[in-house]
Amino acid sequence: DAPAEEGVIRFEPDENVPFDEDGPLQPGERVRHPRFGVGKVLLVSGRGEDLRARIRFAQGEKDIIVAYARLTRLGGRPEA
Repeated sequence: DAPAEEGVIRFEPDENVPFDEDGPLQPGERVRHPRFGVGKVLLVSGRGEDLRARIRFAQGEKDIIVAYARLTRLGGRPEA
């Protein structure tokens, strides 16, 4: 295995990860939450039903359990 790069989040895809048509949720993506509105994914960790994302919304950062959040991906690819 190659050494992990500092600041790079890696996780193994799982059939339970939401959004599998477009691949796993990635840092830099924009999403919409039904209560918090539009946000930017900052960090992704875990897998399956334990997949979590830290998302920056207008009112601040939230740690979200993705399986229960009803997130909608917005257009565009993650930022480099």
